[in-house]
Amino acid sequence: MNTHRVFLFSFLALSAVARANGEGDRCDAILQQDLFNRVSNSTNSTASERAAFEEHLFSLTDTEAFAEYEQAFASKKAQNTSGATEFHYGVIGGELEFSHSYDRALSKEEFSKTFNKAKEQHQKNVSSSSARDTSLISLYTSSVRDPASVKAWENCMTSSRAGPGLIAYGYRDPRGSPYLVVIWAPGSFAASTPVVDVKFAVTDVGMSIEGADGKVQIATGSGASFPVRFSAAGDRRALADGFAVLVNGELKSGGKLIQSFHAEATVPRNLGPTPCALVFGANRNYQVGFTDPETREVKWLTEFSTGAKLPSDQAEVEVYQLDSGSEGGGSFLRLRGDQLTFIDRVRRGRNSTEWRDVTRIVGTCSGEGVRAKMTNMPEIDHIAMFIRSM
Repeated sequence: MNTHRVFLFSFLALSAVARANGEGDRCDAILQQDLFNRVSNSTNSTASERAAFEEHLFSLTDTEAFAEYEQAFASKKAQNTSGATEFHYGVIGGELEFSHSYDRALSKEEFSKTFNKAKEQHQKNVSSSSARDTSLISLYTSSVRDPASVKAWENCMTSSRAGPGLIAYGYRDPRGSPYLVVIWAPGSFAASTPVVDVKFAVTDVGMSIEGADGKVQIATGSGASFPVRFSAAGDRRALADGFAVLVNGELKSGGKLIQSFHAEATVPRNLGPTPCALVFGANRNYQVGFTDPETREVKWLTEFSTGAKLPSDQAEVEVYQLDSGSEGGGSFLRLRGDQLTFIDRVRRGRNSTEWRDVTRIVGTCSGEGVRAKMTNMPEIDHIAMFIRSM
């Protein structure tokens, strides 16, 4: 049966307006359409854009997702009146992909079973908190980074508010460094209170907000950006993990407090390249999986363990023993930045005591997971390989 792949959740493009039940949803539609357009052509989208799409997808409930799936199905059936296709979604591991015929729509029970299973697996694979109203802008600003769309979203959010309030979100720049943005939306207070006093509720040891010692003032409609700093260079939040910071605002008149505001700024996990040293360490267990060419699901087929960390003549390189070979041979894991290499040490000849390094597997670490491929087996280099910690 001939099939072609389309993204299962093309409903994100079809139903941006349908989901606009609140002002946040209406403003999110500005970003949602652009993000979908980028990932619908996977040859042009970046890994971080696809990861952002996945994060947004799994923020939906199965009921929300099914309502949009029905709209997408109706639209696609009008374009493909018969035959079968393979709906496909899944940045890593085919978490939500299955064969499907346009001759029969999935029932809500069928869809929910697949969706909830994939969502549960996704939540096991990532670590980040989220603020409902600003989760999409955080992901969009960390992946697409289109300033015009970001400004349009901010203008939409500030202009749609009837009353005063704070809008806060976090993002990561192209290097993965975290930032917080705070916007003062005064509503009917615009003329009388053009600024608001804000303070970041930072209680974690080793975290600080640059330029925000004590209270700072945010002007009407403007968005002030603050870098987040960590005293420990290897802090996982600085490099990879998502986290949230509470922002408190006070509206005063004549020195008297009129109203208090609160907003949570969420910095998403790093969707781009991340140091492999955050994933791999000494004396730990890992699984290796491969994408099944037929089901498009990841099958976790084998395991390996790291041994001791070995000395390296390069400060930025980490090397771990995988298994011991005789007379200096064996297998080793070499990490350098976001790149990893599995190396075998083999003899040059039967009677030779010289050794040579043979690269067996190469890979990349990022916020979407560890991708790799075998270098000495070109017949299967099209099959995706993934590595995860146990």
